[in-house]
Amino acid sequence: MVKVLTFSPRGAPDLGPFEVINVPLLELKPIINKDEVLEAVEWAEAIAFTSPTGVKFLFEEVPEIKEKLKGKVVYAIGPKTKEELERFGIEAKLPKEYHSASLAQELSKYSKVVAFRSDKASKTLKEVLGDKLREAVIYKTVRKPNPEIAKLVKEADAVVVSSAEIGRALLESLELANEDPKVLEGKLIVIGPEAAKALRGIRYEMAPEASFEGVKRKLLELFKSYNG
Repeated sequence: MVKVLTFSPRGAPDLGPFEVINVPLLELKPIINKDEVLEAVEWAEAIAFTSPTGVKFLFEEVPEIKEKLKGKVVYAIGPKTKEELERFGIEAKLPKEYHSASLAQELSKYSKVVAFRSDKASKTLKEVLGDKLREAVIYKTVRKPNPEIAKLVKEADAVVVSSAEIGRALLESLELANEDPKVLEGKLIVIGPEAAKALRGIRYEMAPEASFEGVKRKLLELFKSYNG
């Protein structure tokens, strides 16, 4: 059985037929200012959601946002975020590729854009959109490094990094265990270019699409002889 180590705070992703061992290395906490959220939506032409977690926190704590979104253009950074929006009855567009640079390109046609994000989200949207963008931080991301991760990395056949903050927490975990980060090489799969930014020169394989479905495709490519 091929063992795949992941670190998602939202629980183990579906990477069947592979065995997934998920040890969260982040804690996510809502920090929503209701008045700020509603005023930002009122102002915006287009609204971007950059994670399923942000959607969940926002719609649970500010349910009236659903009515405010009527007539607005809504974008999701990827399929999971789009699915979470649909769960709350909101249709969303997707960028051509599921990462911040592609999303920024799609949003550049609008003059007033709001992005709901975490406190540790990529700076790419702001770098591209400049004054067109208002960012509303709706949850904070706390790294929870764990030295026990070093042992799990050695036992795993593949290790998945699905965000830059997870990458940082993973490296911190290895440092706490006095383990050389090079132990990841030959095992490391990165979900997309933003997630790769934290990896400081460590060799990795890139998923063909910035989603867990893309990670699964990369795993199937790497483990061609795997029969489940």
